[in-house]
Amino acid sequence: PRGVGKVTVDIAYGGMWYAIVDGPSIGLEVRPEEAADIVRLGEMIKVAAREQHPVTHPEVDYTGPDIIAIRGPPSAAGVARHGAHSRNAVVMSTGELDWGRPATWKGNIDRSPCGSGTSAVMAALHAKGELAVGDEFVHEGILGATF
Repeated sequence: PRGVGKVTVDIAYGGMWYAIVDGPSIGLEVRPEEAADIVRLGEMIKVAAREQHPVTHPEVDYTGPDIIAIRGPPSAAGVARHGAHSRNAVVMSTGELDWGRPATWKGNIDRSPCGSGTSAVMAALHAKGELAVGDEFVHEGILGATF
């Protein structure tokens, strides 16, 4: 994918403020071979979410969202081996994004499902009535590790 139009995000706190995006809705299945697109689109969506929907924690003085999780369906192996419910890629910034300079649309992907990212995803699912307190939730990272 080269770019996206309107994107729906969930914003949730899991130790950091996350913008959470459904990967298939922006043309991504959250596979390792999509890493460059995940990073580029993730950074753009995160900055747009922060500009349009800034949030502040009531006890911590910073504005978010400051990180993004792009979610997709779990891999067949993740389901078979670990009962994975979802797969994600968390993109961490490596610098300041400048809309006019595409070379700045970069970052790193967490190889794991990410603990704070998993917490934020679970909080968002709970808020939407899709995950009850006490429900099991197995989250798969882009390389297949699970939490």
